[in-house]
Amino acid sequence: MTAQHQVEIYEEPGLLEDGFRANWVNHDGIGTFANCGSIAGDYARQTVTDPISSYRVKRENLDLSTDTYRVLRVRVRGGGTGDAQFQISFYETGYGVFGATGWQDPTSDFKEYMFEIPSGRTINTIYLWVRDQNLSQSCYIDWDYVAILKHPPFIPEEIEELEVDLQTTVGVSGYRFTLLNDPLFGVTVLRLPFNENFGLRAYDLSRYKHVGDITDATWVDSLATEFRKALSFNGTSTFLQIPDHSSLDITDKFAIELLIKINAFPSVYAPIILKSDSGYVQYWNYGLILYSDGDLSFAIGNGSTYNLLTDQVYLQTGRWYHIVAVLTDSHLKLYVNGEEKGSISRTIDPAPNAVDLFFAKQGARYLNCVIDEPRIYTRNLKSEEIYQRYVSHPLSGAVRAGVGDIAMIYLAGDGESLDEKLIKGRIIDREMRGEPDNPIIEIIGEAIGELLLERTYTDEFATATQISEIVKDTVDDALPEFTRASVDTTNLAIKNVFDEERVHDLLKKLAETAQYGDGTWGGNFWVDPGGDLHFEKLGKWSGPDLTDGSDDGTPNILDIAVKETMKGNPRLVNDLKLVIFEEEHIPKDEDSWTEPADAWSSPDPTDAGSPSSDTGDVKSGTACIKFNTTNPGSQYRMRLVFSEEDIAGFDKIKFWFKYGSGLSPENLEVKIQKGSWTWTWDYRIKSGISLGSSETWQEIEVNISDMSVTGHPGNKVDHLQIRAYRSAGDLGTGGFKIDKLRFIRSEKAKTAEDSTSISKYGRRKETVIDKTITDEDYAQYLGNGMLKHRKNPTVHIRAKVKGKAQLGWRPPQKVKVTSLKDALDGAYFQISSAKHQLTTKDRYLCDLNLIAAREPTGIYEPKIVPPDEPSNLGGWLAVLKFLVKIMGLSSLRREWK
Repeated sequence: MTAQHQVEIYEEPGLLEDGFRANWVNHDGIGTFANCGSIAGDYARQTVTDPISSYRVKRENLDLSTDTYRVLRVRVRGGGTGDAQFQISFYETGYGVFGATGWQDPTSDFKEYMFEIPSGRTINTIYLWVRDQNLSQSCYIDWDYVAILKHPPFIPEEIEELEVDLQTTVGVSGYRFTLLNDPLFGVTVLRLPFNENFGLRAYDLSRYKHVGDITDATWVDSLATEFRKALSFNGTSTFLQIPDHSSLDITDKFAIELLIKINAFPSVYAPIILKSDSGYVQYWNYGLILYSDGDLSFAIGNGSTYNLLTDQVYLQTGRWYHIVAVLTDSHLKLYVNGEEKGSISRTIDPAPNAVDLFFAKQGARYLNCVIDEPRIYTRNLKSEEIYQRYVSHPLSGAVRAGVGDIAMIYLAGDGESLDEKLIKGRIIDREMRGEPDNPIIEIIGEAIGELLLERTYTDEFATATQISEIVKDTVDDALPEFTRASVDTTNLAIKNVFDEERVHDLLKKLAETAQYGDGTWGGNFWVDPGGDLHFEKLGKWSGPDLTDGSDDGTPNILDIAVKETMKGNPRLVNDLKLVIFEEEHIPKDEDSWTEPADAWSSPDPTDAGSPSSDTGDVKSGTACIKFNTTNPGSQYRMRLVFSEEDIAGFDKIKFWFKYGSGLSPENLEVKIQKGSWTWTWDYRIKSGISLGSSETWQEIEVNISDMSVTGHPGNKVDHLQIRAYRSAGDLGTGGFKIDKLRFIRSEKAKTAEDSTSISKYGRRKETVIDKTITDEDYAQYLGNGMLKHRKNPTVHIRAKVKGKAQLGWRPPQKVKVTSLKDALDGAYFQISSAKHQLTTKDRYLCDLNLIAAREPTGIYEPKIVPPDEPSNLGGWLAVLKFLVKIMGLSSLRREWK
């Protein structure tokens, strides 16, 4: 199970193009991108079909200053029948092309290349070029990514453990890796690994991020292969210069460390490293000096005097030495290859000079040498630390990686290549722990492609819109490194009020209910780094069959557990009601307007004591409103004045009504308005409402949309009138009663059920309330789709297998499972999560969570759903986003003591 991996960590990228969809356009109609590989958007192919042409695509509106962004990094491979070459060039508006990589010959396997971008310009447009160098055949370049950076990325080799947890729609994919910490990082003010192997700059790995300017020095192989590269100086004109910075102006204890090989001794003396603006030793802040006989000296000065340790250490040409110069409270010391070689008493404190730090140069003096891994610390080093530095492997500098940085992880199993990255995501947690002799850092990140899961929308999407607009806004807001253009999405328009509703919830419903032309249901959605939203068909990628060997096949399942359940998420439901609006009322308690009588009145003849609050005969609450009249004529009007209410969106007026046997009304009329009964010409009215027999309570219902409109009434009302009347003649004598008067927004709901499942498992009812959906047709569509995925028991499998990162083991892939003891004979399941685990022993295993629904026929149907108990990184990250009050971070994180 030997595996290989590569982790790349990017700090503050100006551009990190990884999807090649957004904003890339043909230049003069030449060149295009096509998807390539098993995963859409993982890398893009640029093909030359006309052998006499060079194809190019461009991306505009970058506006990146090359004084800040000087590093270009690309990962490419070439192929086809010809000899493919690639080139990248930069363009500034008003200036033109100011830099290019020149034509490069890629390998047939993916390889990383880095180039230096000229300073003093602004990158407005970047061009990617492809050609056949022989201008005779068709060929192609596969672009994995293109990055414009402030400094090279970290490529940590000191990783102890690595986990990548891939999830389906409802979870957040994530990663965790543990790497060795650098115990001296906190006191390191300069560390130059000299591993760049390109350009004229040397990049510092300390937290101060110094940048050194190289003059004529060359990149060469270092002491051993694990040290990669070093910087060679010719002794006549080459040097490295670090601009002055307060962190380098050391006045107390410190240490200088480096690896050096002397090619030739200087004629008199020359510096290895020196911070000075003068040829006089007392003006040297500090430095290491080599004399013509190989004598190594360590000096500090304060402007008027100096301490100089010399005549004790002699170096030879052609040999590598590990040199450490230490300034303690009382001594200057020199160590060579881990052993102390010289020491003198310290009598002064170094005085800082506001000058640059030089390697291999002072004035006209130069040193012919090769230098690697120079470091400066702001404390002295103990002898045991120095020896450990001498024998240990240099760390990558990934200790500087922090929250907000982006990591790309490549992982491949035995016999696989590192063609496709397994995950790309932002670091969200960084924890340092461990003992002093074994300090480690744990880094946790989440997939960038699933940032939709962290966004909440409110008023900005209060009108009918499309998901594509939501996604565009999300990408612009959450992915400042990327620029999106078009969004591949559904054409289904969604009306939504988005009152603190997560866009993820809506997209999840769409993914679950997506139906394709072949009749299949269910999809997964994700956002690639180019900003495109994708709905993927279930089972798009093919993968190997899983078996425990019980079918005489070669076993590849190391462990398996199967659980069938009606509970969990989702639980079995075969009778579903999707409520998009619960019934709402004005007033809220439905009855408060018909309890006290003080807000009621009538302009018609009314008996003394009317209206009154009657507690003897009621339909709701403790009282109703009672009117009594002896001589009303042909009509009787009952009026209510209440606090202003907005009835926008309400459907009906409802109340209970009863009249005495001495009365004979033919109809009722209901009128609503804002303002006094006199001189108000804007109102709604409904007449001709039929009545039942006397002495019987009946519920009157008035559709507001059926009311006639006079004038221009708005949605604000505070007056309501109920009128009982006859077309001719007197009403009679007696009483009227009114109870439970209210405005109603009726429940809006759609139902779905499955008779086959009901007959097999019994009726399993559920009501789902989602007030964010305002379109009833869409609600029916969602209800049908939700039932499709929840009408049968779910079967969960947890299987441990050998690691396989390419073309397999990633959601939402379908796999065939055979375990005859578990009654699985070639049943298809869907991967809902896949946790890839790599240890320092190169043991690569993968824990798979598989899911399917078992239909009444016994067939297993894969579907898009989460595991019922998210216990892994991705699942816990999803839980954290949904439940603000969750206190535990996850099983992958450590509790704070």
